[in-house]
Amino acid sequence: MAQEHRRRHKAHLDQHIKDANGEYHYVGDWYVLQGGGKALMPFLIWSVVSAAFLIAAGCLPFPGMLNTWYVIIPYLGTVSVFFALFWQGRKLAFSGGRVKTFVWENVKDNIFPITRALAVFNVLTGILGGVYLLITRTAFSGVCLWFFLLLLLAAISAWIAGNAFKKQVWEKE
Repeated sequence: MAQEHRRRHKAHLDQHIKDANGEYHYVGDWYVLQGGGKALMPFLIWSVVSAAFLIAAGCLPFPGMLNTWYVIIPYLGTVSVFFALFWQGRKLAFSGGRVKTFVWENVKDNIFPITRALAVFNVLTGILGGVYLLITRTAFSGVCLWFFLLLLLAAISAWIAGNAFKKQVWEKE
């Protein structure tokens, strides 16, 4: 069973051949983005905008982010999901709109759900931050307003990034 998993997991290595100089060359199929690398920009820009809002919200001294586990854990979940989006998105960002088949097959089913999870975690963090304010009867301040606004903008940006990714058309070359 372990042998079979290893063969499936490393099947993409069969698409590389060694030449006379000992260098490996990819001989498999490629996926090309219609419109080239520029068509990838809306997805990348909205992902970066979402990250900027997320980081800005985390830098604010919101009372619940300083000492409350049920606000901090969803925020850490948001950051973790963003890193998952970054990890998958970097494969496309540096491709110039042309990726190897095994990369595309690995990325295509992951990015859209990750953007949705990022939006959900942002909203969840905001909701639990509001719960904290209600439970502790902390006065609503300008910092709180900015915190909620930035999380909402991060969620919207992540949602738009997912939609931008869905609109892309990749074709086998």
